[in-house]
Amino acid sequence: MLYLLIVGLAVWLSGCAYAGYRNRFGLFVLVTLTGMSMNTVWMVLGLEARPFSPPAMMAHFLAFLHA
Repeated sequence: MLYLLIVGLAVWLSGCAYAGYRNRFGLFVLVTLTGMSMNTVWMVLGLEARPFSPPAMMAHFLAFLHA
């Protein structure tokens, strides 16, 4: 499972890098929202966290900053 998460992060960061390099703001927003949505799914299903709990909101904020 850890390797799947690492690969997912690498794909997401590659998408962010591609969109930023090509100056495609719309694609960047789409990739960022997709990554944050997948992060939410992982937290709810994998970690059984509530999506709007303070730790989850911090994770959302940090994912946004990471993008």
